[in-house]
Amino acid sequence: MEQDPPISCPHQAFFAVIFACMAADGYVNAQEVETFVKILSKRKQFEGQSGVELFKFLFKVHQQVGGSKALIQQAAPLVDPSERKALFAAAIEAMQADTIYHVEELALIETLQGSLGISAEEVMLDLTVLERIAST
Repeated sequence: MEQDPPISCPHQAFFAVIFACMAADGYVNAQEVETFVKILSKRKQFEGQSGVELFKFLFKVHQQVGGSKALIQQAAPLVDPSERKALFAAAIEAMQADTIYHVEELALIETLQGSLGISAEEVMLDLTVLERIAST
């Protein structure tokens, strides 16, 4: 019997990608959770929700699918194309929430780029802008 895909809508997919990026190093710390909640609170679809249930759901799905790369590959195609650049920027923001780019996170940027259809030029621009923001 075929199992339904755990990520079923664009809104879940958006946050599944962010969660996957946060969890790439095998650990989600307080700063990353805080960033996740901040990004969640800015999304109209989740207005007034705590995000706890979504976070628990994504934690479980992350384990079920076999980790961050698999979760990104499954969720990214479900994200509305008009949201993909914003998602890429939010995912990078979540990765750098603890101010450390872990090797696993850096390796995931290429998967994220390919899965979202973001050009290398856009990746470099986003990373440069985020580094400038972080240094101010």
